[in-house]
Amino acid sequence: MTSGLVILDVYWGLGGENDITANRIASNCVGIAMALFMATIPPGIYGNCPYNLKHLLEDKKRFFRDCLQLMLDNADSDKDTIQKLNNLHAAARATFIDGYKEANDNFNDAKILQNLFILKPSEEMKQSLDTFAILGSSVLSVIRFAIVLLENSAGEERFTEGSEARKALQTILDALDIEDDTSNISSYYLHLIAAEKKNNKRPVMLAECQKKNGTWSSCCACPCDLCSHL
Repeated sequence: MTSGLVILDVYWGLGGENDITANRIASNCVGIAMALFMATIPPGIYGNCPYNLKHLLEDKKRFFRDCLQLMLDNADSDKDTIQKLNNLHAAARATFIDGYKEANDNFNDAKILQNLFILKPSEEMKQSLDTFAILGSSVLSVIRFAIVLLENSAGEERFTEGSEARKALQTILDALDIEDDTSNISSYYLHLIAAEKKNNKRPVMLAECQKKNGTWSSCCACPCDLCSHL
């Protein structure tokens, strides 16, 4: 491309051959130097941008909504509903961890040069990441609680019409303001479709975790699911 520009510039009489060649070489060198310089600057804009967390928050609300809806509908047998909750938990866990990791990695990249004032990421973003991890674990805990509730009350009526418990859950459900995913491209949809194709096992409950060497075992599905990314 450079040689072509030189030939055209000389042909059009925009300058001498040596002058134009030297100009193009200098321009290329400056462009390469700028590219190398920009590559050393961490993505502060992305590190401070709540884009990932915003969409992941919508996914959390979708999983929370589905959990409440399954408990209220109770259209299937307890066994089928439990399996749906198992799939929901697997999809929610995969979505939360993947989304949190991406947002946290962006933040960590952005603070590489945090001693430079103009490149220092916002501390509020770090607080949002920590809050997000706790909220994600809480939604997973709600799904696991629903599974335990169905297991321990098999055959019993739950959230009957007109009951206070049903009204409370319905009020929460109605109050959820969830962004429409008309194109079905959200992480919620993609992970849920993948989870429904598998016969996901029941998640390990907090009370069943075994504490080893002062830390929760790797099988644990408690809030420490996201702790490794904090």
